[in-house]
Amino acid sequence: MPFIGFLLLLVAAASTLLWIQIERTRLQNQAKAIYNLQSDEASYIKELLDELTLKEKEIFDLIVSGNSNKQIMENLFIELSTLKTHINHIYKKLRIKSRKEAVALNRKISD
Repeated sequence: MPFIGFLLLLVAAASTLLWIQIERTRLQNQAKAIYNLQSDEASYIKELLDELTLKEKEIFDLIVSGNSNKQIMENLFIELSTLKTHINHIYKKLRIKSRKEAVALNRKISD
């Protein structure tokens, strides 16, 4: 009878070790999938940024650096209407709606 108890204990230990290995593999696969998603997203964002003109990229960089419209206008020697046109084009090309989203987008490719 004690032998059967030992066998049951051995089977339970083996199944626990097997479960741990299965869970570890599952978690590793999830981590890889998340990493690939982040890499794919960063690539996609970089493709969108490549669609911007040089002036739009310059303005985008100033926006994500925290510059106000007034600061950008003074820095680039452009009028407010011109700046707003560029910002609208940037938002449309990047499929965003605000400076906050621009900063978040920039963070995703910087990480």
